[in-house]
Amino acid sequence: MTQASRHNRPMPPSNPKKRKLVTAIRIALFGVAMFGAGVFQPVGALLSFIVALLCIRAVRLRNLVKWPLLLVLGLSGYAMGISVSESSAKSNADAFCNRFPIGEALDVAARAASSEGDPWLRHSDSNEVSVGYTGASVFSRHMCIITAQDGHIAAKRYFYLD
Repeated sequence: MTQASRHNRPMPPSNPKKRKLVTAIRIALFGVAMFGAGVFQPVGALLSFIVALLCIRAVRLRNLVKWPLLLVLGLSGYAMGISVSESSAKSNADAFCNRFPIGEALDVAARAASSEGDPWLRHSDSNEVSVGYTGASVFSRHMCIITAQDGHIAAKRYFYLD
């Protein structure tokens, strides 16, 4: 078989049931990708953009009911991703603050902070240790600041920086 004859063959007719299944899978992938956009910001955003292009380009939606359904699925996936991301960042920052009791040596918290949180939101010096976790966007930061007096933890606080 030559190269030209293989490309000139007509395409077989598509199966409507198979096409509906592929459409449903693509819509589900779109929702998952939108969820991923909230959880893993750079990778998820790129993935959701690629899946959205595949859904829109490959699926010819002639029924106007499918567009609102696609929009609702995508937005609900995105909202769930934001919620999970914010909740996770808040609980991580709270857990870090609550891990060290008042009066404990600050060195223990400083060693733990070196491997916790986002690298760009870490700070440690002789009187203060801070650890931050990013929420749904880079502008949503959940912080834990531990201050010390005479080398021992004197105060700790969680706050949200938007």
